[in-house]
Amino acid sequence: MSGPVKVSVILPVYNGARHLAEAIRSVLAQRGVAFELLIGDDASTDDSWEVIAPFRKDPRVRAWRFRTRRGVGGNPNRLRKRARGRYLAIFEQDDRMLPGCLKRLSAWLDRHPAAGVVSGPRRVLDRAGRTRPERKFDIRRYPNWDLIRMQQPHAGTMVRKRAMERIGGYREELKLAVDCDLFLRLAEVTGFGRIGGRPVYLYREWSGSESSRLPSLAVQKRVVQKILREVIFRRYGWRVRWNASGRPESGKGRRAASPARRRRNAG
Repeated sequence: MSGPVKVSVILPVYNGARHLAEAIRSVLAQRGVAFELLIGDDASTDDSWEVIAPFRKDPRVRAWRFRTRRGVGGNPNRLRKRARGRYLAIFEQDDRMLPGCLKRLSAWLDRHPAAGVVSGPRRVLDRAGRTRPERKFDIRRYPNWDLIRMQQPHAGTMVRKRAMERIGGYREELKLAVDCDLFLRLAEVTGFGRIGGRPVYLYREWSGSESSRLPSLAVQKRVVQKILREVIFRRYGWRVRWNASGRPESGKGRRAASPARRRRNAG
């Protein structure tokens, strides 16, 4: 579709040659909305750039081969600053965008101007090549479910560019859980939505991607807990005690002075 760019697809790449061509083709097959595909090769040491290069002939593709690695937060930040669309579609190098993804997500944001983030259902591709629906769980069972429900799958999510700019994008100092941190900060400034119906993307459960080389689940859990503490403190001024299972102990926190209150007390 011709016309002004409405959606900028952000595709950060690092050593993703194995599935990268399939991922790019799935984006370029999208119909019904004007989009651009921004690809950033974050100083890969494999053949990622050789995979990307032929796609640069497509006028919808803008690609950069960066010499300095910026990591899981810095690379997408470089791309979002170059984006021309009013919506940013976050995509990952191992996944596959399914037909109608960009059209359906952007249409939802068009209809809900108060919301800044929308995601859709996905299917999961396992090691044996079988697909299955994503697992579901009852978020209301968790003490901090109102925060957990704000988290979205990273790929297959669309964000208003102005909302992303309002929070300053990704925190580049983080090496883990950058998506969790991003969406929790977005939840402080904008509304979230989720469409139903057909899946919008295919998530590859195993790969040689950056995410598959992350530290253990226990390490990631500690990082997420730290991020949640920061969010709770920013919003409510509470320091929350966390029990051995990693859940906040209801009613056992102590009131902490917010930054504004500390300034008043100092004055």
